[in-house]
Amino acid sequence: MEPYTGDLRTAAGVLFDYNGTLSDDEWILEAAYDSALTEMGFAGLAPDEYDSLVGLSDPDIAKRVLASRGSEDVDELVERLSSAYADAIEQRPTISAEAAKFVRRLSQEGKEIAIVTGTFRQLMKKGLEAAGLADLGERSVTIEDVQAGKPDPEGFLAGANRVGIDPAKIVGFEDSRAGVEALSAAGIKAVGIGPHLRDAEGLLAHFETMDDAARAYLG
Repeated sequence: MEPYTGDLRTAAGVLFDYNGTLSDDEWILEAAYDSALTEMGFAGLAPDEYDSLVGLSDPDIAKRVLASRGSEDVDELVERLSSAYADAIEQRPTISAEAAKFVRRLSQEGKEIAIVTGTFRQLMKKGLEAAGLADLGERSVTIEDVQAGKPDPEGFLAGANRVGIDPAKIVGFEDSRAGVEALSAAGIKAVGIGPHLRDAEGLLAHFETMDDAARAYLG
């Protein structure tokens, strides 16, 4: 893990994807989409349907699941999705104490930190507040801030600009191939998190969970 710890210790900035990376919530999002669809009178998610869309922005996911059901009512789906997600994270915070400690340590070491996510700001904000990391939301980039979602590098380039750090001096954490592609296109070293990146190439390191990445650094 020396390349991981070494590059992270010398990095001037760190950018985190949110859903499935800093926040262990992909299963919550999947359940929220399923609930929102059924509440609208549509069939719930098919097996592996959500997995096939991981890495896309929430607006793109919403459009695709609705299109396959002959609907374009994205606004209603997003409203129901937000409600279901908020209810779920009130019952179970999705950012672990270990992950929050990791973020605080990086900040204490002087690294500039932000989130770059394809989700909606209102969904991210609730999770950050529950973990005591609300200040991260102030400089983070959400889907409302960009024209193109991942794998386009726009979000990560915007994140680098907001923290005021050259992309070459940043390490990024991602859980999807689209996210890693976006990091690479932005010139940012990528750390992979979770099952979707187990065999991905070009990563600085890969960990099954954010807690594993945190422990590898914190010791």
